Amino acid sequence: MIKLFQYKPTDLNIRQRIDMTVNIKFICKLEVNELNKNYTGEIILKGSDSSRDKKMYFLCINPHDPSTVELAFYKDSKKTEPIYEAVGFDSGTLRTHPSTGLPIVALESITIESPKVENAGIGLAYVASSIISEAIYNSEKDLEASPKLLRSGKRPVFEFQHEWQQTFGKSTQEIAQGLVQSLNL
Repeated sequence: MIKLFQYKPTDLNIRQRIDMTVNIKFICKLEVNELNKNYTGEIILKGSDSSRDKKMYFLCINPHDPSTVELAFYKDSKKTEPIYEAVGFDSGTLRTHPSTGLPIVALESITIESPKVENAGIGLAYVASSIISEAIYNSEKDLEASPKLLRSGKRPVFEFQHEWQQTFGKSTQEIAQGLVQSLNL
């Protein structure tokens, strides 16, 4: 389900701007094929009822290597109908996330499904890649705490339920509105 909030905060300069906050509940199932290198799974963006849920499948290779990372989202579980595909590139400056210390990767789109609503496809990719990043980080933390999971010979599968939230400023509201319209949750 998508919740939209618009508000007009004011500051000391009495400048007004309209921000839009988008909240999307999701379930992410993540399978660790090879720790730090290869992840697959599915994301379900929850609708107002189960018939409006949106499901997509993903593949993420080398998520911590800015020059070789690959990320793709698919409509089908066999991963033959891409929604979005991207590869990493060396942005020239290696930055790290302040909380995790992991590299921040830059992605360049290879293909993106032509959305009916302008900016919707890139908005969907932004939401899904944020969810995957969170899922990978949390699964790696869990595996560090329980290394037996890797030694068992089975590929660990993690499931996360959470709510994605982002506040969009005035300049990025087109992306937010396109995302909301395209998801129709």
